[in-house]
Amino acid sequence: MKFLLNVGAEKCGTTWLYKYFKGHPEFYDMGKELNIIQRDDLVPILEDVSEYRKDIESFFRAVSNINQVTGDFTHYEGSSENVFRLIKNGLLKYDIEVVPVYIMRDPIRRSWSAWNTLGGGKIPNRSLASRFVMSNFISCKYKETVEALDSVFANPLYFFYEDFFTQSNINQICDELEISRHPAECDNKTGASSFKKMPNRFLKTFGKSVKNKEAAKYIFERFENVPWKLEDYP
Repeated sequence: MKFLLNVGAEKCGTTWLYKYFKGHPEFYDMGKELNIIQRDDLVPILEDVSEYRKDIESFFRAVSNINQVTGDFTHYEGSSENVFRLIKNGLLKYDIEVVPVYIMRDPIRRSWSAWNTLGGGKIPNRSLASRFVMSNFISCKYKETVEALDSVFANPLYFFYEDFFTQSNINQICDELEISRHPAECDNKTGASSFKKMPNRFLKTFGKSVKNKEAAKYIFERFENVPWKLEDYP
């Protein structure tokens, strides 16, 4: 049995991929963004949720009882090696193999899309507090995530948002999950933000943040045929 672990990243097609598998006849839908593992204090532990969402071991047992391919579509970007190993080993106890999928996007455009999704508006002042919050929210953590995935899984599936929406990529994921190649609506992107012109202030303050520059450089060193422009990150 296989389990799809959609790692993210945010604003990189997670909702579209979830809706595809939600409609797949051989995939059991457990819901989107389950947040089974509490990654930080910002993810609340709710009382009015299904029993399997209250305890990680209960979740593993619940997955084993489904007897069908299923998955979790949570943004695990930036999670540590220990988090991914916990998920992998917890499901392996029930002979369930994890298939991790990580979709990345040009950091500048990803940040701008996230900003627009939040409603856009004025960029916060340059206080240390506001810069810290915004930089951590809309700066990507590709390097940390890829290194953690590589250390835990033999063959994580890596994709780039810019050329992800093709039937061949979906077929690859379905093949890894050992389910049929169900047709995908590749021209219908879900959750896309309204793309306005990016102001220079945003570009300099957040789009070309130190974190995004480091991430872009790492990705170009780690992967071939990256569909971004490295010259955008001097």
